[in-house]
Amino acid sequence: MTSILAVLFWLFTQQPPGAIEGTAVRAGTGQAIPKLTIELWPTALTGNTDSYGKFSFPSVEPGTYTLFVEANGIRNRMPITILSGQKQSGIFLKINLAPAISGTIFDNNGERTAGVRVQAFQLRYTAYGRRMRAVASTLTNDRGEYRLSRLHPGEYYVGASHSENDRRLGKAELKLTPNLSNPDEGLPPMYFGGSFNPYEAVKVNLGKDLDNANVDIFLKEGRRFSVSGQIIQGCARIGVVAEGGSLNAETDFPTVYCDFFTIKGLAPGVYFLIGMADGWSSEPVRFSVLSQDARDIKVTLIRAVGVSGQASQEGQRLIGGGGPRGRGNAVLQDLDWGDTQVILARNSRDFEWRLSGKIFPDGSFLVPNVGPGAYDVLVDPLPERQYLRSIRGGARDLLVNPLLIGAEAPPYLNVVLGSTGGVVSGVAVDRQGKPASGAVILLTPNRSAREDAFKAAWADGQGKFRIEGVSPGLYTALAFEDVSPESRFALAFDSLVRPRFIGRGSMIQMGESASAELRLTVIPAAETDGVLR
Repeated sequence: MTSILAVLFWLFTQQPPGAIEGTAVRAGTGQAIPKLTIELWPTALTGNTDSYGKFSFPSVEPGTYTLFVEANGIRNRMPITILSGQKQSGIFLKINLAPAISGTIFDNNGERTAGVRVQAFQLRYTAYGRRMRAVASTLTNDRGEYRLSRLHPGEYYVGASHSENDRRLGKAELKLTPNLSNPDEGLPPMYFGGSFNPYEAVKVNLGKDLDNANVDIFLKEGRRFSVSGQIIQGCARIGVVAEGGSLNAETDFPTVYCDFFTIKGLAPGVYFLIGMADGWSSEPVRFSVLSQDARDIKVTLIRAVGVSGQASQEGQRLIGGGGPRGRGNAVLQDLDWGDTQVILARNSRDFEWRLSGKIFPDGSFLVPNVGPGAYDVLVDPLPERQYLRSIRGGARDLLVNPLLIGAEAPPYLNVVLGSTGGVVSGVAVDRQGKPASGAVILLTPNRSAREDAFKAAWADGQGKFRIEGVSPGLYTALAFEDVSPESRFALAFDSLVRPRFIGRGSMIQMGESASAELRLTVIPAAETDGVLR
């Protein structure tokens, strides 16, 4: 009798499921968006939009949920409540696609100006400190208009520079008419708000909902300087970078100079200069142009070297054959390394400079044209579940010491990836103990300054997270409602950020094959706004 009553009670108390039907549309336009994956948090249910942007979840238990979709790196959420037997239809899930910054550039006479290089910059955390990085670039069209697209919500500094050198740097992005006038020395770089200094510029805020238009910049006469000098050993491409900036070997060396060089249109500041030619490179030369031109700079080209080596994964099988990469009469089995590269990152806070070489299936790699200096050896992206077990150059441990490139031939590098990395998993919850869907999980090493030791992940719809490939060491894990993944570096070096937040995380000691299960309370966005981005 008791069992019959229990069954009857269960039948009468069961709530029939509901359903969700809707359309994914672009915010602001209502345009349907096909081929999106929609997640229903905190369940594991997913659905895809059809060619008309429509999606559905036909059987959903009564409760409160979040519709989640990530598009172009933008994370979109919409709360929804389902009652017993209710069919929620006609829902419009508004998708905020990557926003843009647009505007017009005017010269010092108030005329619209074509062929001006416009860039969006952001201050970003790195393992070497905060750096001003160019994240988007374009040239103005024939009406002086520009559009910097596919950006993420955040704060930006927008600058315009009009010189022959800047036009050369940006011309790959647009086809220029031969009738476009030559800017010659042009005008000094100008930033939105009327400043010659990016750190004094007016910030441009991009939200999740709308583009930021009418970011107009008015160029004007101002102090601008030149750097000139001599190239020892013949011809070279010259790259110039402001102190604290980043230099790109592919894009920032637009012009070949022979014997002598002059680069004009520099704003007041401190800079570094590097000369590069096929098989040659120079030491970085520091110079300043605060009140006068920099003259008589000597750029001495030194024979650049190729840094080669062998990468292997722990447990990789040996097969017969022999050869330079083998062990005795056996060689390592070929592996699919995908896009994994060996990266040499200049070990300096002066400016960022990276050179890289792809890892081939046999594990060999070559980073060409490496100039003198000290470099951290990195591997990125690391294969799934792997960590850097060891990097050696001869007798030198390159996990804890930089690779030194000088007059002597560089050592052959041996890179070994471990397959016994630790796993940090758990759940992120809010102050009420409820799962914090989409929380940002940061794992910061307490001692190591290596870039690859810092990890980041997002909690799923149930607040669960998992970080794999954690190398042995002492770490602090924290959960935040809304910060950028790069913030993990700030927790290591920023004297204002670290003491404010580091004590609110969980400290864990990780060994090989170790696992840690954590319950992290999320630090709300109200506490990080204006402090940690």
